[in-house]
Amino acid sequence: MNIKKRRCALSPASNDCVNSNNSAKRRDHEVYYKVKKENALHYNMSMVGGVFGGFAVCMLGEIFGNAQTLNLIAIAGSIFEGDFRTLCLRLLGALLYTAGLALSVVVPRFGKARAEILSLIISAVCMLIISFMPVGTAPIITLYPIFFAMSYQWTQFDRIEGYVSASIFSTNNYRQFVVSSLRYLIYREADMKVKARVFGFTLLWFHLGVALVCLCGAFLDRYSLLVGILPLISAAVIMTLKVHDEEPTTPPCRQALIQTNESRP
Repeated sequence: MNIKKRRCALSPASNDCVNSNNSAKRRDHEVYYKVKKENALHYNMSMVGGVFGGFAVCMLGEIFGNAQTLNLIAIAGSIFEGDFRTLCLRLLGALLYTAGLALSVVVPRFGKARAEILSLIISAVCMLIISFMPVGTAPIITLYPIFFAMSYQWTQFDRIEGYVSASIFSTNNYRQFVVSSLRYLIYREADMKVKARVFGFTLLWFHLGVALVCLCGAFLDRYSLLVGILPLISAAVIMTLKVHDEEPTTPPCRQALIQTNESRP
């Protein structure tokens, strides 16, 4: 035990010990609110992913635009069927998805915050583009902005509390939620309770976005995608919040005790 720790053990009310405790409390405070801020941001962006995914499925004929599985299968099918036009349209979609991933490799070098802000801007612009596309535009072409926006968002908001959790689709989130919930219920593993909560809330916010856009789609048709502006605004506000980093105040009674101890010979 070093001298400072021994002094704190003998006289916990000393000024050095109080300052040390205050610094530890401040660090814990900062970590706590940083995690809360990152969680809120992730849930908001999961809602954005749900809005895009729900719009693609509900308004474009059950085509999921947040991922590439269906598009890549369609590319293979177009090759075997000899449908050159569909093949070209699908390949262009895959290239746009790739472009979003490539952008996500370059932009973070200029700062994580800037990369995240760019994701919000891209999503907002893509919502506007899709909403004002001419009536009768082919579904695959309507998906182009979604391909680009979601591939970029995927890499910027892909973790929460140390867990890998996509904000644009649900398969892995669903698996992690089910497995961790069962492990907690059966084996009472404490860390599984936290994991189940994290993935459960991610699923909840994603599908709130799905429900919102599908509900609005009954009245607003293609303009229903613009409801995604709401979680984007919320995410932007969260990004502007700063973690409170003021020094913890020492209660007056504690200050009096410190002064009394320091005045003793």
